[in-house]
Parts: sequence; C-alpha cells; structure tokens
Amino acid sequence: MAFALADRLGEIDPRKIMDLPADILMHWQAFINIQNEPLPDAPERDTSPPVGNKPMTEEELFEANVRIIGYG
Repeated sequence: MAFALADRLGEIDPRKIMDLPADILMHWQAFINIQNEPLPDAPERDTSPPVGNKPMTEEELFEANVRIIGYG
C-alpha cells in the first residue's frame, strides 16, 4: 500500500509515506478504493465502431486533416 501510494504521489522514498499517521493512510486507501470502483449506475460504454461507417482511405484521411488544420 505504501509503495503504491508513493508512486501515485510521486514520492521517491516510500518510508516517508509509511511514517504518516494511520488515519491519513486509511483515508488515502479509502480514496483510492473509491476511485477504482465503477459507479453502480454508470452505463457500460459502447466501444464498437458505428454501424455503416466504412474505414477512410489514406487520401480521405489526408483531406480531412487538411480541413481540420484550416488549409482546405
């Protein structure tokens, strides 16, 4: 726990983390556990590509990028 917390906070020496009072360490442990849990009412994300979209050719990608940059 102390090593993971040291990495997360950017502390080089995990012994400094271990010297913290127990209530602070418990607070951080609970905070990290809450952040890692998915929300109970969060819908699952659809990562599939949209139906009917065909992959763009390299020429179409180039033209789209030029339009985004502002040269087309």
